[in-house]
Amino acid sequence: MKKDKLRAWALKKRMGMSEQEVRAKSALICQKLLNFLKEKQEKRVMLYYAIRNEVDLKPLAIRLLTLGYKISLPVVKNEGIIPVSIDHYDRCCKKGYKGIYEPCLLEGRIVHKNEIDAVVVPGIAFNQRGYRVGYGKGFYDHFLKSLKAIKLGAAYNWQIISFKEEEYDVPVDIVFTENSVLRREK
Repeated sequence: MKKDKLRAWALKKRMGMSEQEVRAKSALICQKLLNFLKEKQEKRVMLYYAIRNEVDLKPLAIRLLTLGYKISLPVVKNEGIIPVSIDHYDRCCKKGYKGIYEPCLLEGRIVHKNEIDAVVVPGIAFNQRGYRVGYGKGFYDHFLKSLKAIKLGAAYNWQIISFKEEEYDVPVDIVFTENSVLRREK
């Protein structure tokens, strides 16, 4: 299936999920991510603010902040991603690119890529090799390209789909679903 058709199909399926289903599956995925991050002792984590029934990382963010982890969220500026540290997950200042909530871009809160131990990225679909289909602008691929941190995907089990990646795509190392933990096939 071509990426544009896959994207349309997956977005429609995701939008058809009930709030209860999103909450229940997100909680399972967040618990797996929390266990992994605690085990690996990755203390500086970049998350995302969920939109359109994406896996909701709010429970993970709140727990990590409580445990003293350093959390950042992305701000999209000039077609690039800038990680910005947060103290509270629900205190995003404004709607940014495509209406996604993001923290205020304050100079003292910008996090350098080398200060991130792990990044959790959303996706519309992931394949067995860890490649993802996003919204098509390449923001995350560009951001992940030079990132040394562990790259983690958060997806529902049905989002693991066979598709052919493209040369500019950047894979994640592990994808967490409500049913499984998929390590990237090399």
